[in-house]
Amino acid sequence: MTSAVPSRVVVVNTLVKSRTSYSMQNGSGRPTARPRPVGNANQRMFASIQSTLRSGKEYKSDDGAGPSRNERAPRRRVHTAVVLKSVDEVIAQLADLEKRGEHSTIEIKQNLEASSTTLTEMWDEEWAKLVEVLMKMCLESDEAVFVVELLPIFMKYADFLEAFREQMMAISSEFVLGEEAGEGRKLEQVPAFLGSLLCARWPRGMHRDTQESNPILFTAFEIVRGWMLVVQESSPEGKEEEKRERKYKIEKQPSEDSVDDVANELQDGCRIGEAAAAAAGSAHSEEEEEETAETSPELLNRCCSALAALCESQQRSLWLSRPELVDDMYKCFKRAITHNREIDGNVKCSLLHSYMLMNEWTRSKAVTTKPLRLEAPPTSKPRPLLVFKPSPFLIPPSTMPLEVCIDSARSTYECLFGGADRLEICGELSVGGITPTLGLFESIYKISRSWPIQHRVMIRPRGGDFVYDDAEMDAMEADIRSLKERGARGFVFGVLNKDYTLDQAKCRRLISAAGGLPCTLHRCFDWTPDWRAAMLAACNVGFNTILTSGQQPTVGTAVETLREMADHAVTMPRPIEIMAGSGLDETSLRALLSRTSIQWFHGSASTPLSQAATHAPPFPMGPQDQELRKSADRNVVRLLHTIINERRQGN
Repeated sequence: MTSAVPSRVVVVNTLVKSRTSYSMQNGSGRPTARPRPVGNANQRMFASIQSTLRSGKEYKSDDGAGPSRNERAPRRRVHTAVVLKSVDEVIAQLADLEKRGEHSTIEIKQNLEASSTTLTEMWDEEWAKLVEVLMKMCLESDEAVFVVELLPIFMKYADFLEAFREQMMAISSEFVLGEEAGEGRKLEQVPAFLGSLLCARWPRGMHRDTQESNPILFTAFEIVRGWMLVVQESSPEGKEEEKRERKYKIEKQPSEDSVDDVANELQDGCRIGEAAAAAAGSAHSEEEEEETAETSPELLNRCCSALAALCESQQRSLWLSRPELVDDMYKCFKRAITHNREIDGNVKCSLLHSYMLMNEWTRSKAVTTKPLRLEAPPTSKPRPLLVFKPSPFLIPPSTMPLEVCIDSARSTYECLFGGADRLEICGELSVGGITPTLGLFESIYKISRSWPIQHRVMIRPRGGDFVYDDAEMDAMEADIRSLKERGARGFVFGVLNKDYTLDQAKCRRLISAAGGLPCTLHRCFDWTPDWRAAMLAACNVGFNTILTSGQQPTVGTAVETLREMADHAVTMPRPIEIMAGSGLDETSLRALLSRTSIQWFHGSASTPLSQAATHAPPFPMGPQDQELRKSADRNVVRLLHTIINERRQGN
């Protein structure tokens, strides 16, 4: 018994026969055109066959005349706007996730536009309640993007604009003044919220930051520029410029009066001397009031943190949306980093990170373009990129460079501000330094690559001796290749034989993996029984630098040996640098500068850090845990650098 529903093969055969018969009627030997069915039933049948062939599904039919109702394509849902009759319904539509999940953002906008009558009749208290909910969504639920999309609808109402702008200024003031936030507010999200306003895709006619076109965007700009103004005025140059402006206004004030006013004053018996004395007294009192009302360091640091968080939250989209604002922030950050000493170290590090982010944003395109002027044709030269230029405040480079070994991002910032010439990137300096992790290297490289500073990376798989087996050599070679791909520009390593002589074959293998990058032989050189033979072997293998403490624990006790090493290095068949390091301090550095010809110096320049945890650990996990954690100190780096510069200048 045959089935009532034809199989797929039967359907295909039916289609082929219909095409062939149609082509034969036209007198053609091949099916050249698709037959045009006649009648409504035939059209449904032909459409069902086509959909079956496309989708690969079996043909189904209720009565053999057309497709099944279940097989028809679902129609697109047509949304009917819902009129919200009260402020509670509006808030539920926006804040209630269960109700909001039933509608898309476009449908919610349609509902709000259909509820224009309800929104028009809302009182000030109801608008304040709605604005409070929107702010809570932005700061607590991280839904700033969703709220910004709804703002063009609410901005049609003046009461909403007034309430929303007041809330914006209130939360911004609470954020920079350090006041306690209201219930459910996370003030650390304020910079991200302002960034969402600055980078939003506003409708046509609302993208300009003016009071007339977009008051909310104008308020966001004013808040950010207010933070920048606090940072600029707190710098020494900002204070001097402000004093000059006040002095200029005082001097220009008598000339602004008209001749008639002066005549009237003379007629009233006012003498010029008394008027000048009164003006000077008032100016002096104004200066005293302004001097007493200087910016506090807490406010300054909070404004700097807010600006850095704004850049961190929006990244490159901030520059693409508001290039003029980013240009002003770039200048503000540069002046604050190099000249303002009232900013805390951690805050200045965050500013430096944002400063380098701006360098990355503008690496391939200028920040702003100057408008065309009618009086002169535009210049054909493109605007130069924003690249780092060392300020005179920073330590100038020396001809006797200083290398500092680091094992953290904090030490990186300290070395950059202190004026180090080269970094030795390590891990775990408590055991003498090992190969840093890829994450640590990438973070340090990201911080330092915008600064005019060199670096070399330690390659050491473990602590202890320097005799490595084949597995450890494979690991060291793989580390060199991985770090080289991620931007490493030099390496520090060394391999010894069992008798502590230099293993030239294994060292040559690692130098070959470095691919021509400069390599330093580290302090395993101090374990060799004959340093003259080891120096010749290092030179023949291909090392560029030898780090040594004169085969003593510290350089302070081996000044004469280091002098002999520096003199002997001149006789090598190829140039090789002798770098003195280990226990380098002010006394040993002055001795090395006065009694040797060494040109490179190496040290950690570290000071102990306070315990980060609030309680002491129950027991140590290893011998190094009993020691205090250390970090490079910019003051120590600057002191060593100053001593080197004094020697360079012949003092």
